[in-house]
Amino acid sequence: MSVRSTIADVHHMGALDLPCYIAGRPVGGPDRLGVINPFDGTLVGTVANVDRQHTHQAIEAALKKGTVLTRYERFEILNKARALLMERAEAFATL
Repeated sequence: MSVRSTIADVHHMGALDLPCYIAGRPVGGPDRLGVINPFDGTLVGTVANVDRQHTHQAIEAALKKGTVLTRYERFEILNKARALLMERAEAFATL
């Protein structure tokens, strides 16, 4: 699929079609933004294109004080992510 491919083609090619997330909740509207592989110029997926209101919601959510994690808790999360990525390395390599 070339850069000329339309976003509608993504659904037929099995490419990723993802929402945006604000504070862990999926958000977005009908507008989609194409994600291009910089190596070969192919359209690899789409993501929801959010508006100004969603942008402000994201900033407010990011600035709110949430649960403060200890260094060890952050390490556990990152280590789990690393382990999951290693388990699925072949699948990620073919994306």
